[in-house]
Amino acid sequence: MKSILWITGIISGLIMIGGRVYAIWGDWMLGIQISLVSGTVTAACYLILEIFD
Repeated sequence: MKSILWITGIISGLIMIGGRVYAIWGDWMLGIQISLVSGTVTAACYLILEIFD
């Protein structure tokens, strides 16, 4: 369970960075939405890991 959360957190963190790059070079609104959603997923994964650690 912990490894799944770690992997999900890392992947969504990379997607968040990619969304910010896409917001700069591509569609601004879509990039910001991708960044916000994946940032929320990243925060939720690490929060769950902290609570159940």
